[in-house]
Amino acid sequence: VTIGNHELYKNSTIEFITQSKEGTQQQHDSFVNHWKGRYLTTNVILNPTNTTIGNRYAFLPAPHTQSTLLTFGFLYNFQLNCPLTTVQDVQTVID
Repeated sequence: VTIGNHELYKNSTIEFITQSKEGTQQQHDSFVNHWKGRYLTTNVILNPTNTTIGNRYAFLPAPHTQSTLLTFGFLYNFQLNCPLTTVQDVQTVID
């Protein structure tokens, strides 16, 4: 699963997807953590922590070919994001 521009318009949406469920003690209860490392935000940064919202990449097995795929979750060079986030230019992340 990758983040999209629609999640980035409002701080409240980012807060919702990154927070734990009310009344629980575990960080694993957030929407992002629910995906167990498969919520990809290669170039979308959460400003308060200066880290990506999800994982930058994930390895996925391809059982029929005995291969492993390296996957990314780039968002195009989006500029209308909320103040809680930064979208890094794709070229900057690749370099």
